[in-house]
Amino acid sequence: MKKLALLMALSVTSLVCAAQDVPTVPVPAVEKQIELPTAARKMWPDEFAPYLRAYDLSNGQALVVYNRGSTVYAALDHDHPHKLMALSGNTFVSQDRALKMHVELGEGEAASGYVLIALPAQQMADGSTEPAQTLLVSIG
Repeated sequence: MKKLALLMALSVTSLVCAAQDVPTVPVPAVEKQIELPTAARKMWPDEFAPYLRAYDLSNGQALVVYNRGSTVYAALDHDHPHKLMALSGNTFVSQDRALKMHVELGEGEAASGYVLIALPAQQMADGSTEPAQTLLVSIG
């Protein structure tokens, strides 16, 4: 009987300790809107240079960021280019509000972050209209 009581006491104590050891990680909310800034952040070519590359996205597409002179563009799967402007040192938005990207550069070629892709409204086969949406995909 004493062993059973001791076993129950140890079980309760271990459950309480286990519940206290669970780490919590705050996850910032991603704003799912693509808005142009009131004033763009000026970035020099050497600041943009680390971001000029291809990124694999979680939906299977590739986002390619490249420059032509001092203008920086992004294109999904080498499709229509979107002219980018900087919101901050690692967040960019296209002037046509079709894309917004936030990139955290890691060691070597590693990168993480997200891309918001504006999907236009679509006419369905039954005559209904699917409203415009914003797709959130991760980088990497």
